Amino acid sequence: MPAHTYDDPKHWYDRAAEMRALADEAANVEARRTMFKLADEYDRLGDRAADRLVQHAKQSTPTSVGLARP
Repeated sequence: MPAHTYDDPKHWYDRAAEMRALADEAANVEARRTMFKLADEYDRLGDRAADRLVQHAKQSTPTSVGLARP
């Protein structure tokens, strides 16, 4: 388990899912567009956190850990 929330891919992927759910309910087109862009950015943060975990695992153990979006 990551020591910090920002190092936890699940945290960011969950935030992206929440943002998409909110965007689906938004009536304003511009607000929806912005929320979907934010969700994409949360996914990117999740990808980066997953990459950090993989790199850390490679440095800590002889085997690598593969992480993917849920």
